[in-house]
Amino acid sequence: KHNNRYYNDFVQAEVKRDSRFNFKWDGNYLVVKGRGEAERGSFIYMGVEFMVVKGSSYTVDTTLESGKPQMHAYLDAKGTAKVGNTKLVLVFSGEMGKIEPVLTSEPPIPREKMIALLNPEYANLTSQQIDELLKDQAVSMLAGTLDSMITRPIERVARSALRVDVFKLRSEMIKGIIKATSSTEITPLSALTPLEGSSIEIGKYIAENLYVDYKAILQKEKVTSEWGVEYAFVRDMKVKYAFRPKEDHLKTEHEIFLEMSLRF
Repeated sequence: KHNNRYYNDFVQAEVKRDSRFNFKWDGNYLVVKGRGEAERGSFIYMGVEFMVVKGSSYTVDTTLESGKPQMHAYLDAKGTAKVGNTKLVLVFSGEMGKIEPVLTSEPPIPREKMIALLNPEYANLTSQQIDELLKDQAVSMLAGTLDSMITRPIERVARSALRVDVFKLRSEMIKGIIKATSSTEITPLSALTPLEGSSIEIGKYIAENLYVDYKAILQKEKVTSEWGVEYAFVRDMKVKYAFRPKEDHLKTEHEIFLEMSLRF
């Protein structure tokens, strides 16, 4: 299709029509291949809006290494931002997990001053701290972007199919992939690796003032869960109950609290 547009909390972009990602589960491993290219758009980095340079792209490939599929993701992107009289140019290029973001300016100024332009709170960071900050911000931005491409359609379909009022999926899949592929050792992506830290929330109004929900978080090799009930017995006052089962029944948690809101 022409004029494909994509947006989330980090990125707004018009995606080139032949961009495509294929996700396949072979029973043991996740296999992903594809490439996406931007025609135009913008992204938020450290609170500043950068304009995407046409042709910026993200590529994923899965290859066999030692008989097991290994995923590699590559980013080749560039953005520009005008802060005062300074033009900032941010470039991401290389394999995810190993990218060294490059920040330059026109006219040229020291990197410490460029970081301070992005956020005055970072004015006194060391060179090593700046390197870590640039990489962390890049991973968070890209991971949030790609995860929402996957989770938003799933949320819409699941909410309708299950006939619930709330269905939220918070995935750590892309961050898990980046973490697993950044090691020098081969780390096959199993059923657990890409999903660790992900969470799901399902909620439904049983009556106008009675709401029940279920939350689960995947941690290591176990799932922590919580069941909740919320009852609004007057306009601005609610009572909530949360039940958190544990393997050791003596550690199972029960929580009851009252929530009151004031309007001015």
